[in-house]
Amino acid sequence: INITNTGGSIVLVATENAADAIVINASAGGIDITAAGAATEDIDITNSAGSIKLTSGEAVADSMVFASSGGIDADAVGQVNIASSQNAADAIVIISSAGGIDITATGTASEDLDLLASGSSVNITATEDASEAIYLRSNGGTSETIRLHADQGTGVASINIGSDVGGITIAGGLGTT
Repeated sequence: INITNTGGSIVLVATENAADAIVINASAGGIDITAAGAATEDIDITNSAGSIKLTSGEAVADSMVFASSGGIDADAVGQVNIASSQNAADAIVIISSAGGIDITATGTASEDLDLLASGSSVNITATEDASEAIYLRSNGGTSETIRLHADQGTGVASINIGSDVGGITIAGGLGTT
């Protein structure tokens, strides 16, 4: 069945107050949603009273992909944004219940992976009982450095390296200070 309106719009409206007021079901194939409009003509999915859930039952790699080859404006070509306006400690949650999480940034020297907590802290915790449970590494060339820096701390522990039970080892190839 093809539904075509040349030069006009197609609007589907359901007034029933039910969880399945409009159902689009392809029981033996896929569903494609394509818009070929101008840069300001987006695909909007809005639920004004509840949540939006995207679920994939495919148990293979890349079962759900969010990608952009164009942007929302001329300065954001290919940008993907995840944002929340909820004022809560868990406003955005990323969980992998059975595997790891990889975050990769491949760009030039000024296109970094930045983590910024504006007005709050950054906490990194590992619960694996293993050597190098937390591992910070730089592997970009002979000019690379790793820097720990406290801008405004005035106390004697402005930068504090501690071990509750074990020791602390600082070693260097050219010299140790």
